[in-house]
Amino acid sequence: MQDPSWIGLILANRSLREKDITGALQRLETLRSTVPASNTSAHIQIERLTGLAMLQNGDYSGAKDAYLRLLDTDPDNIEVLNNLAYILSTHLDDPEAALPLAKQAADRAPDSAEILDTLGWTYYSVGDTENARATLERSVQAREIPANTLHLGRIYLETGNSRRARQLLERSIELSEQAGDDETADLARGFLKQL
Repeated sequence: MQDPSWIGLILANRSLREKDITGALQRLETLRSTVPASNTSAHIQIERLTGLAMLQNGDYSGAKDAYLRLLDTDPDNIEVLNNLAYILSTHLDDPEAALPLAKQAADRAPDSAEILDTLGWTYYSVGDTENARATLERSVQAREIPANTLHLGRIYLETGNSRRARQLLERSIELSEQAGDDETADLARGFLKQL
């Protein structure tokens, strides 16, 4: 017999994809209270989806709590380590707490552009510009994404390398527009105006 919690997880995931955050969170809360604690795999998915939903909803404290619960069950989960580091560093103004999590994620996925971007930006947030630049260069070499080109461009802007900053910021705008990421594109345009 199939575990009925998976149907609820599928529906919650669909709600997230359809941007129905409230519906997804309601389904996940129901699952959290009805799925037996012994069903570890279902609870891992419940907390993962809860963290993503809260992150998308701008509830960073709630996302942090969901990811911390998940780390208790799945302490080596790279996605969770990275997302929690990102939330702590970017949204909850606690880059010192984020740094060991970002390092742990990067140790497990040393070639991931997204994870290296989080680590690089966390280094920047604690004031370690040199490690930030080196890590973000590795991130961009792994794969250019809107965030890493924006972050590295910003570092080059602040350190006086206008030519390299312009290249990266223009690339960030291009990648952001392709991805439909207006927020990152607007940030990159704002930094370009400083050149």
